[in-house]
Order: sequence, then structure tokens, then C-alpha cells
Amino acid sequence: MHFLPGLPCPADYHHEIETEGDENYSACFHDIGQSRSTGLLEWLFAQNTGTIIIGGLATEHAVRKTACQLKWYGDGWNVIVNLAACRGYTPEGIIHAVYSMRQAGVIVINNSSELPAVIASPAAIVI
Repeated sequence: MHFLPGLPCPADYHHEIETEGDENYSACFHDIGQSRSTGLLEWLFAQNTGTIIIGGLATEHAVRKTACQLKWYGDGWNVIVNLAACRGYTPEGIIHAVYSMRQAGVIVINNSSELPAVIASPAAIVI
């Protein structure tokens, strides 16, 4: 089963992470101080990841924080946030989150139909 055309089968990259923690709002760390990893970053490095496409709840918190951490810790990673796969609390909060993510170098798209062009772009090629 493929969720988006061209992506590998979910069984080929499935990785569960434990996100219980101290009100962190991130898939990368259990704690706000970023000292207790969930294992996601290590797994992505071990998989020799080039591109990460994410979505989730809420755009202003977990999605923004996770995307920015992925970009920071995996500087060469092509991090893409699909807004159609996200939900936020307020339009203003979403706009601020999108601005923050773009400032961090995250690519933000409106929906999956934009993926082929973004991935084909020379700027999206990760070495």
C-alpha cells in the first residue's frame, strides 16, 4: 500500500517512536531540553535519509518543532511539510508556523500534488 505515488511501501520505512515526555511537542525528543532522544534522529541517520515528508497535529506546535529539529540535526536532509496533512489551531498560528519553518530551511507545500515538482527541483536534491 502506498500513501503517495512514488513513495516506498510503509513497511519499508515504518518506525514507531515513543513520544511520552515532559510536554515536549516533538517527535525527536522526549523532553524540552532535547537531551532524551526518541530514537527518530538516529534511525533516520541509520537509514541514510535524504528526504523527509511530514504532517501532523498541531501545525503550530508539534509539526513546527519536529520539522525545525529535523532540519537542524540533519542539516543535509530535505525536510518537507505537507500542509494538507496537518491541522492547526488558528489561521494566524499556522501562518506564523509556516514562516518559522521556512526560516529554518524547511520546504512547506500546500498538498501532495506539489511533491513531484519540489523533489525534482535542484534545490531539493540532497547530497
